Amino acid sequence: MKGGTVITIAIIVIGIAALVYLSIEQNSTDKELEELKELAAMSELATQEAAQQNNNEVPKQNYTPKKGVVPLENNEMKPADYSTIQQDILESPIVQDLPKDAVMNLKFYNFNTGEREWEKSYILKKNSVEEGETIADMTIIIASKYVAPLKTESTCNVLIAAKNNGDFGVNTEMTDSALMWKYKSMLEYRECLGL
Repeated sequence: MKGGTVITIAIIVIGIAALVYLSIEQNSTDKELEELKELAAMSELATQEAAQQNNNEVPKQNYTPKKGVVPLENNEMKPADYSTIQQDILESPIVQDLPKDAVMNLKFYNFNTGEREWEKSYILKKNSVEEGETIADMTIIIASKYVAPLKTESTCNVLIAAKNNGDFGVNTEMTDSALMWKYKSMLEYRECLGL
């Protein structure tokens, strides 16, 4: 092995060891864990590039940009504009890719009075978004400050941002295995939906 490859492998091992150690520590933050995951991904990319230089192989690109960062308005007391939200959500690949028999509720809330206040609820089905609430496979709960980003950002990215900021929740009466089986065609959205 060349010296660069050995160094890269050492960096990967150190990064993985640090990730394992910090994931065990209760005081570690999600931000620290995310940074270590990014470091490990970049180290893996460096290893692949070193392999390409040594073996003239084409490396596999695994590194993806950071998800879950969306612009938010500073004034949380300002009422959310729901005027186009049904169309914005309907155009989302998540709704278009729902299984035929899937039913989800999407509920928006605020804490403007110091207590949770429900604002709007929507029923999501394959290629359908209606205002209201029904018995559903799962209910996604999200702060209303994410309504505006849903107009300009991908729904998945907005949901991840809300989750990262503690403004997201999922309620379901289904078991994990039943939920995963029913939504098996949507595994690519697992992180977005908080599953």
